[in-house]
Amino acid sequence: MAVLHTIEGPNAGRTYSIDEPSTTLGRHPDCDIVLEIGAVSRQHARITRTESGYVIEDLNSRNGTFVNDQRLIAPHRLREGDRIRICDIVFQFQG
Repeated sequence: MAVLHTIEGPNAGRTYSIDEPSTTLGRHPDCDIVLEIGAVSRQHARITRTESGYVIEDLNSRNGTFVNDQRLIAPHRLREGDRIRICDIVFQFQG
């Protein structure tokens, strides 16, 4: 099982478990991880578990999803310690 540790922004210190095959992050209440910030898109990003690990993709969000300060333009395989930024929120991936 993988986790996201919130290291910056509202809810800093909070940890989210990634238990499902697909986890959606966004502002919409139906998202698996709800981020209540106006600049976050309703469905902002998705983390998918694959046979080779976890992959994050941006869901055509308005403000983008960044991994290690690089804006995602294609799905990206996550590695231990990667930093994911969605607007003012920064997570650290542990998997």
